[in-house]
Amino acid sequence: MNLPNISLKDLKIQLGVFTLGPFSFDFPVGSLSLIRGANGSGKTSLLRCLLGRIRQSAGHINGLPHQIGSVGSEGLLMTSWTVEQNWNFILGLLGKKTEPLPSALSLIRSKRVSHLSLGQRRKAELLSLFSLSLPLYLLDEPFSPLDQSERHFFLNELKALKTKGVTIIMTTHDEDLLTEKPAAILELPRSIQS
Repeated sequence: MNLPNISLKDLKIQLGVFTLGPFSFDFPVGSLSLIRGANGSGKTSLLRCLLGRIRQSAGHINGLPHQIGSVGSEGLLMTSWTVEQNWNFILGLLGKKTEPLPSALSLIRSKRVSHLSLGQRRKAELLSLFSLSLPLYLLDEPFSPLDQSERHFFLNELKALKTKGVTIIMTTHDEDLLTEKPAAILELPRSIQS
């Protein structure tokens, strides 16, 4: 993939009395970057802004690809559908032909998402997204409901995605689990109340 860095220029997000920015920052393409900050500093708001779910009040975002995978900042799967129905829906949104469900999801393929534990739901979200070839993943505390072995499994999956040139921007309170240093770290200050 030959994509530009994701560049934030004088970005400002205003949500009621909460203000984030203005600031500028570049997330290098084809690498893992971290957004770090205290609870309430705006990490999730920034990811939702990158997704286009909330609008910035000033500044520009450049270099975002059209297809973005996201986990954590909002629910990915339809809770009334089965895991397999969600998989087929995601494929359809991406304009992909039918592809087999990842084998790790075969045991829960016919379960409704609402009947899954938080850990099973997150595993289904991550396996679904990581099985697709998307240029950018935005991950908000992706490993929080997973056990230790599952966290290590998905960290290895992130490494594999990086070798394919995928850009990963994530937040995590488990930074010590990362086996390699992020290419870039955006430090957010404590939230500013207007």
